[in-house]
Amino acid sequence: MSSRANKSKLNIIQISKYDSAGGGASRVAEQLTDALIQNGHNVIHYTRGAAKGFNHIRRPLYGKRTKKMMGWMAKKGWVDVVPFELPRLLFNIHIWRADVIHFHDISGTLSPLTVAVLSWFKKVVWTLHDASTLTAGCIQPLECEKFKKTCSQCPQLGIWPLTTQIDRTSWLRDMKRLCIRISRVKYVSPSFWLADLFHRETGILPIVIRNGLDEECFHPLAWKSVSPLMSDRVKLLRNSTKYKLLLSASNFDDPNKGMDTALEIAKQCPKNKVLVVLVGRNSINEDSFECDMLNLGFIDSERDKAALISVCDGMLFCSKGENYPLILLEAIASGLAVYALPVGGVAEILNDHVESKVCSDSEELAASLIEAIALKLSMGKQKKSSQCMNLSWSKSVDGYLGLYR
Repeated sequence: MSSRANKSKLNIIQISKYDSAGGGASRVAEQLTDALIQNGHNVIHYTRGAAKGFNHIRRPLYGKRTKKMMGWMAKKGWVDVVPFELPRLLFNIHIWRADVIHFHDISGTLSPLTVAVLSWFKKVVWTLHDASTLTAGCIQPLECEKFKKTCSQCPQLGIWPLTTQIDRTSWLRDMKRLCIRISRVKYVSPSFWLADLFHRETGILPIVIRNGLDEECFHPLAWKSVSPLMSDRVKLLRNSTKYKLLLSASNFDDPNKGMDTALEIAKQCPKNKVLVVLVGRNSINEDSFECDMLNLGFIDSERDKAALISVCDGMLFCSKGENYPLILLEAIASGLAVYALPVGGVAEILNDHVESKVCSDSEELAASLIEAIALKLSMGKQKKSSQCMNLSWSKSVDGYLGLYR
């Protein structure tokens, strides 16, 4: 391919559940959209919803009527079955002008039949941000392995995206496998863990393109760039002599995030030596918690989130099911030691970071964290460094552009 072709503009469609407020997968879609635009490409990002609102780049995938019909079908057990969104996409001039259509998280957003149909007309890339492509719909199957043969009597009925009590999981799982067989999609996985699982189940080996992050935003000195809105809280954390323990998730009520386990471990830490810092949507009452706590809630600004992470000392991560979580990249790039359970692609991130530790169970995790807290406090304040592999977002962008072309 000529250098001129390599530098030519591409028309790219990104499709995800939400904007960055919708969780890690939607954040990747938004960040990739911004990065591709900065690289000179024409990009439109279609989403089901947007906390930041819609504009000429981020546009609605469909309207309220379609959402109501999808919700009604989901309650009847037909989760993400009917491709209500497909006619609108087929009559969208931007879809037909696109060089590539890139799907991200589609659970509760559109039908896999839409992905399969479009792949016969256009070049389609699908980044697998979770295991829902292989199951009847659950984001992570956790200990359940029924999906390997046929889903039934699903333990996650009633939990999003399976917001129903009618068990049609056997049919849903088979429908998804059929969509994979008939589609012409190029699959991408951020982790080798999910790529291997997808390969074992379907015979298709996804390309591994790791998630990245903005290293100019997330680094040990990010606290210097905090906004006036968060400056007081950052100053409070910097002046504290306690061990600042970060607990972060987009939504603490998501049972897969394991926040109940994380909070129980936090309670075992020395109460007069630890300050627990919560970042993410939650309804936890600071006054009722046994440890010293600072609840910051959901932080939309990347700059402020980076500043707050950079003044913490360590992070506790007890998720029950993950692929390649962005928050771990952000933590180690900010100089934090991460203590985590070995789920999904977590070990792929942390094994190369000498200060972090992956533990086999919650008891070992608690013991390792308490030991690290004692050691850190005895050493006093030290200069922080990320001491980790190159996490630059540009690597991910180059990987996707190479795949698109």
